[in-house]
Amino acid sequence: MSSFKQLQVLKQPKPGQILTDSALYWKDYEFPTIINEYGGINHIDVSEVKPNYVVATHASRVHIYDSYKKTAIKSFSFSENAYSASFRRDGKLMCVGFDSNHAKVYPIMEEQQKDMDLEEAESSGSASKPKKRPLRKFDDHLGPVHVCKFMRNLYQVMTASDDAHVRIFDLATSSTIMKLKAHKDYIRSGCTSISSDDLILTGSYDHTVKMTDCRINSVVMSVDHGEPVENVLMFPSSNMIISCGGNSIKIWDVLKGGNLIHTMINHHKTVTSLAFSFNYKYLLSAGLDRHIKVFDLANYDLVNTIDYPSSILSLGILPEDRSLIVGMNDGLLSFRDRKTNNFDQQKSSLKSKNTGFNPYKYVSPTVFSASATDHLILHEAKPHLKSYDKQLKKFNSTAALDEALSLKTRVHTPQVTIGVMQELIRRGTIKAALAGKSEKSLGILIKFIQRNISNPNFTATLTDISNILLDLYLNDIGKYAAIDDLFVRLKKTIDSEIQYQTNLFQIIGALETIFVAQNNITK
Repeated sequence: MSSFKQLQVLKQPKPGQILTDSALYWKDYEFPTIINEYGGINHIDVSEVKPNYVVATHASRVHIYDSYKKTAIKSFSFSENAYSASFRRDGKLMCVGFDSNHAKVYPIMEEQQKDMDLEEAESSGSASKPKKRPLRKFDDHLGPVHVCKFMRNLYQVMTASDDAHVRIFDLATSSTIMKLKAHKDYIRSGCTSISSDDLILTGSYDHTVKMTDCRINSVVMSVDHGEPVENVLMFPSSNMIISCGGNSIKIWDVLKGGNLIHTMINHHKTVTSLAFSFNYKYLLSAGLDRHIKVFDLANYDLVNTIDYPSSILSLGILPEDRSLIVGMNDGLLSFRDRKTNNFDQQKSSLKSKNTGFNPYKYVSPTVFSASATDHLILHEAKPHLKSYDKQLKKFNSTAALDEALSLKTRVHTPQVTIGVMQELIRRGTIKAALAGKSEKSLGILIKFIQRNISNPNFTATLTDISNILLDLYLNDIGKYAAIDDLFVRLKKTIDSEIQYQTNLFQIIGALETIFVAQNNITK
């Protein structure tokens, strides 16, 4: 005799964003570690070499953090505001821009700092307290230096200032190699190419993004973003660039002379920072709307959104996407590490530690393995049946439906009630279960239909149940006032749902017209 098969209740999908592999990848981060700094964090940079130090610039201070311990290992304090502290590619030097029209280069390695302090002590003839002295100082600008980056060749520094000029300094001699007035307004963003020693990209509040070739000392490409540019990025091959300003992000094709490829408007407020993922497959953007948006660069689709407690000014990401570092305008610095799945390793290590004597380990079913000639007698636990399953097992359709319509089941797990109804429809006994209902049980059933018929997952089943009820109780309509009132309320519920669906389709049609017009304008 075969065992009774219990009712299988299908889990209904939750409304919302479909979780793709990319979305799951960017959701796989732990709860963030928060550090409170002294002012808005205007820039974050990550060292490309291990141990991948993180430098955060805020107000008049620059802090260098250990990305593993989340602690400051070195601090710089100045008498003026600092901007755009950035590492050199080898991680040995750091350049910083300042309010007083100059930029400085500082050594990161302790050995370099000690050598400088020793030279100073020998020249002065007395031992002095170690100081964080700059290795080089560049003071050729006429306005605050908001952009300071090392060139690809490691021996030149690019700076951009509020005086609308771009300059390149030689690290060995501190002399100016190139000077160019590239914009007409403040320059607040810039980057250097990682595939060329001569290409520079800058963004300005004059709404333009310009690419400069240092070999000819002139601008070779200019595009109009349409709003003040807050940040720019350059792809590794330098054939495409990205700019952000206002609430829009735009991708440009350099090989086609600055042709606009795509525009993404997913933020509600100004986009302040951009960053590539480790493999350049995704683009991360941060804005004043307290959100980080993740885009798939293959099709420019929005993959995931990460919320933060305050407006975001800067963004950084560690190699292999190991951690997201976010700086906010209220001085909060957030480290969000990727989750580590070491459950199997921990389990195996615990097993190896358990070496005590166990007299039953040789007969344990987890250890003992039967041979081919052994006769196995398996013990099967008796399944515990729900009340509606017990009635279904006895083929008592009316009692099964009544159990499914109990208060706890119909309120907290309506999908179970729907599952019982579908099972009775499959068996062909639904009419017998619905017939002969008392006034009270009929009222409970119709109220359940009223509450759940607007749920798209239940609409089809409850529509069939409603039709069967009308066929069964058609002759009783007009005889009992209570039954009449129940059916009138059911009709009102269905009429309001139909009107609601009609209004939704009208709104969808109007939105599609707007989207088509917007796409035509963009093209």
